[in-house]
Amino acid sequence: NYSLRFYRSENFIPGFYSLSLGADDGARLSIDGGSTWILDSFTEHSYSILTTNAAFPNGVCLSGPTQLVLEYFKRPVDARVSFSATLLSATITQPVNQTICEGDAASFSVGSNLAVSSYQWQQSTDGGLSFSPLSNNSTFSGTTTSTLQINASPFSLNGTLYSCILTGTCGNAYTGNAALLTLN
Repeated sequence: NYSLRFYRSENFIPGFYSLSLGADDGARLSIDGGSTWILDSFTEHSYSILTTNAAFPNGVCLSGPTQLVLEYFKRPVDARVSFSATLLSATITQPVNQTICEGDAASFSVGSNLAVSSYQWQQSTDGGLSFSPLSNNSTFSGTTTSTLQINASPFSLNGTLYSCILTGTCGNAYTGNAALLTLN
C-alpha cells in the first residue's frame, strides 16, 4: 500500500484538449497545481479510464505553462497509472466563394465545433497580399459575427477576398480561408 504525487509542468499549445487518466486504484488529476481536481476517482477499484469528455464535451482549454498534479494510491497487487492529453482538432466551416449581380446582397459564413469568443471579418483588395479588418457600415454588417452580410454590392467590390479571424475562448486565434466575391 502506498501513494504517489506526480508534479509536471507542461507547456501546452493553446487549444482544447481531451484528458484521460487511467488507474487501477485511486487517482485524480489537477491542471492548476493541485488546487482543484478535474478528474477524480480517488477510491479503490479495478483499472479504469476517466476522461474529460462528459464534463467538457468541447475540450479543456489549456494554453502555455500548466502545472499538472496527478495523485495516485495503490492497494495490494498490480500498480498501473496512465495519463494522456490529446489536442482536439478544430473543425472549421470555411466561407464559400460568391457570384452575384451588381447591387445584390451576398453573405459569407464561418463556423467551428469549438467555443468561439469573437469573430472579425477582414477584406483584401490586392488578391490576398494584405487584409484589413471590416467595420459595420452601409455596405457591411455582421463584421464581428459568424456571418458577414454585404448589402447592395457595388461593382467596386468585384474580386475582393473575405476571411474571418476566429478567437477561441482559450484566446487562440485562427484565420479562416479567404472566399472570393465576383460581381457580374
